[in-house]
Amino acid sequence: MNILENHLIELLPVADRNRLLALCEPVELLLSEVLCEPGKPTRHVYFPTHAYISLVALVDGSRA
Repeated sequence: MNILENHLIELLPVADRNRLLALCEPVELLLSEVLCEPGKPTRHVYFPTHAYISLVALVDGSRA
């Protein structure tokens, strides 16, 4: 997996990109895996390279 296939990371200045990449590690995510829960701290940031991540939110008490 090439993390530079993420266009957001590609656009960073080289020094910033290198600092960020030194802290990154590739992970495999499963379909429907929950990455964070409302009201809980965010522990990781994800930069997808071969997929997308979607957000599911409650609107008027139902999933949207």
